[in-house]
Amino acid sequence: MTKAKILVIHVLKDDMPTILDKVKKLNNKSGPFDTVIFLGESGSGLDTISHSTDVPAIVALSDEDHCTSDSQHLTFLSKTGVHQLENGMRIGYVSMQNEKDSASKLCEPVDVLITQEWSSALARKHPELAGSSLIDEAVVQCHPRYHFVYGDPNTFHEFEPFIWSEDQRMTRFINLARYGSKNKWAYAFNIDIHGHEELSSSLAENPYILKSDSRKHDREDQDDARSSIKKSMGKSKRIFPGACHFCFTNPNVEDHLIVSIANKSYVTVAKGPLTVPTDTMDFSGHCLLIPIEHIPKPNGCENLNEDNSLQQELLKYETSIARMFCTKFRMSSVVFEIHSESMVHFHKQLIPISHYLVGNFQNALDRQVHINNAKFTHNCKLEFRVFNSFEDEKYKNIVNDPKTNYMMFTVYETPDSYPQVFLSQFEANDRIDLQLGRRTLAYILHLPNRTNWRSPACIQAKKEEELEVDCFQKAYKGYDITNSE
Repeated sequence: MTKAKILVIHVLKDDMPTILDKVKKLNNKSGPFDTVIFLGESGSGLDTISHSTDVPAIVALSDEDHCTSDSQHLTFLSKTGVHQLENGMRIGYVSMQNEKDSASKLCEPVDVLITQEWSSALARKHPELAGSSLIDEAVVQCHPRYHFVYGDPNTFHEFEPFIWSEDQRMTRFINLARYGSKNKWAYAFNIDIHGHEELSSSLAENPYILKSDSRKHDREDQDDARSSIKKSMGKSKRIFPGACHFCFTNPNVEDHLIVSIANKSYVTVAKGPLTVPTDTMDFSGHCLLIPIEHIPKPNGCENLNEDNSLQQELLKYETSIARMFCTKFRMSSVVFEIHSESMVHFHKQLIPISHYLVGNFQNALDRQVHINNAKFTHNCKLEFRVFNSFEDEKYKNIVNDPKTNYMMFTVYETPDSYPQVFLSQFEANDRIDLQLGRRTLAYILHLPNRTNWRSPACIQAKKEEELEVDCFQKAYKGYDITNSE
């Protein structure tokens, strides 16, 4: 792991002549720091210290679109984007207000996020600030470990950290007062770049998960939660069918999402779908294929003959839906699934994708695997093998072994071509990215603001979900496997 010591200061251009001595004193007293980050659009006001060799490297926001420095000691950030330091630390920034595409430019995890405005989720705690929904979307996309803002220049705020269930990243929020005010204007911290951070003993609820939507968000979070508890806290929490949001015995099951029910499995539309309706298809098409039985993975028992009927039914569902998408809408399909002892209730995700985009699948997967293996060192290393047939003996040996745990993509380009299978094995106790499938397909589809299913861009009202189901059922009517049973 690469450790770095960072100093963050909120200072305006007019205060620059006096700030250098302050930085030197802080560096001598609490440093040495690897980097000093200046909040506030300092711009050319930093010229006086850009060539200084007795202060750390400086990263600063600029109020000028093309503000540059000929010193390697000073880096200016303007507009919106992500800047990576030599040590690998990633700094996301929104230095110009009302950047409409801020979320799309911050679609991958960052270590530090800098914005002037507060997000609307956190502005609820500050009655004098309105907050920006654009910042909400950016935060949801990039899961910053530290989010620094300077929208309230006269007050210092630091809220309790909170957790993102998808990747167990912990976010801290700090509003720094301006230098010269009576409140805290500098903040120092140590960070392990790409390291797995120890969880704080005092955690707040994630403010980006709307309480009014808590019931519907629980459906896909259960597997995240169990994996997080088991691998981060060293304990396993068992969730019974009565509390599982995929089980019919749960009194809160959202049956309005169901498209079709067979003997051993059923199909629902996805919560917060990745895909969106098109000119020719009036629904998103993103769906889940789910066993009725409460099991972590279909190949988890020794009695493969009993287990095989479920697997065959799930396969009938996915091939029939893939055929429907291709025949009626000229869409290919990608299925993503995780077979792991640590999952709560097994399910497959099936996502339609345009023919002209599906050819980019392997390059997109290779990209996400590289990010996973190189940047997120706390995750297990993934290595996908490619199979061109379900009858491949090596493939069958893996999927029919009840001891194996694996992640798999199945790509249906056309109904008449053999599907392509991409499979990576892992150990039961390995930490894995449960959202790898969604990240990969969001990249192919050029939908970075829909990478996270909780994103405001993805959340649907119940009436919208019911309309999705109705449109899906009408399209699937001639292909539904239950009609021929």
